[in-house]
Parts: sequence; structure tokens; C-alpha cells
Amino acid sequence: MAPFDWVVAHDPLGTFAWVVLAVMLAWIAFVEPWLGFVSHRRFLVALERQPDARRRFYLQWTIMLAVLGGVVLFAFAVVPGLNWSALGMRADISRIDPMMIVVLVGGGMAGVLIAAVLARRRSAPVPLVGNITALLPATVNERRYFILLSFAAGIFEEIVWRGMVVFAVYAVAPHAAIYWPLAISALTFGIVHVYQGARGVLATTYLGGVLCWLYLYSGSLWLPMVFHVLIDLRVAFVQPLRQQDPLAV
Repeated sequence: MAPFDWVVAHDPLGTFAWVVLAVMLAWIAFVEPWLGFVSHRRFLVALERQPDARRRFYLQWTIMLAVLGGVVLFAFAVVPGLNWSALGMRADISRIDPMMIVVLVGGGMAGVLIAAVLARRRSAPVPLVGNITALLPATVNERRYFILLSFAAGIFEEIVWRGMVVFAVYAVAPHAAIYWPLAISALTFGIVHVYQGARGVLATTYLGGVLCWLYLYSGSLWLPMVFHVLIDLRVAFVQPLRQQDPLAV
């Protein structure tokens, strides 16, 4: 498949732009997986001692994602050769089939509603992929913070793991076949979820590939952002609430 014009249509990258891009890629490839793993381990320890551990964890990760995405947005706004359009922040969504939007968004919303209904009716936990049971909200208040985290993940993870990674692939190899950005985006996205265990890494790698395909198909990050948020919101309702709020906020 030919290169995607909105990705490759940028000014030539100077040395500074290459250095900035390399540092950001190294961060998400090596530092982010380690931070996620360590943060998750600390959360599991805190969960046994602190009644508001989940709320604090959700807020911490929301801030971390916002900072990471903000750094990428800032770099693409000010570094010569980089721009938001090449990052996928494009208002033009004319490439998208309207029926595809209806199917994806409608299906995602239906998934959220079905998960919420099942969570109310079922007393047994719903089977999950990956070690994420401890991460699920257990109270109404925790669910609010998890919803905030879902929006942060859906927006900023797409900017980083779809927008920036795809741009980097085509910056290095402008005529790369479509499977290269798909594979690299999916793998780096899966690795950052190493705290979920092997099955979680496989599941998020697959999801990363699907989200990358949506980005390349549509020419904009808006569609994968919406789909990503809906997937995470479904997780917020997949399990019934197990306890009362320990704190009133």
C-alpha cells in the first residue's frame, strides 16, 4: 500500500527533530512499560492497606497519561518538521465511511450498555483477559475516577501509540508497507501493558493492531480515540460493584 499522505507530508526532519522523536520512542518502548509494572506492583501493595488505593491509582495514571500525551503534542507543535496533522490530529474525516462510524460507535455503546446491565444482574464475576481484576472499580466513586481514566487512555494513548509511532515508522521508511506501522504500533502498545501478564499483553497487542488499522483506514485519530474510550468504558461496567464507598469525595 502506498504511504499515507497525511503522515509523510511534513517538512524534512532536522537533527533536533530526530533526537526528540528518538527520545520519545525510547521512552514509550522502555521506560513506560517499567513505570507501568512498578506502579501496578505498588498499587497491589497499597490496595491491602489503603481504602482509597484504587481512586489514587486511577488519578495517578490519568495524570501520567495526560503528561505523556501533552509532551508529544507540545513536541509536534514546536519542533521544526513536526506538526499535528502528521500526528493524526486532523479535522478531515472524509475518508471514513459513515456507515462504518455508525457500526463501530453503535457497537461500542451497545457493549457499554450490555456490560452495565450484566453487571447489575450477575453475581458471578465476568471472565477477563489479563491480570486486571484488582484494577476494576469496586465502588461508585471509584467508577467515576475509572471513567476519567478511560477518557485519558482513549485520547492520549492514541496520540502516542498510534499517532507518534505511525509517524515515526513512515519518517524512517516513507514507503513502508502497511503491516510495518500496524505491527510496531501493536507490539509497543502490548509491551506497555506487561503488568497485565502474558495474556494481557497478547490481548492489548491485538487491540493495538485494530486501533492502528482504524487510524490508517480513517486518516484521523478521532475514530480510534472514540472506539478506545468505549472499550475502556465497557471495562468500567463489566463487574458488579463489590463494596460501599470507603470515602466520600
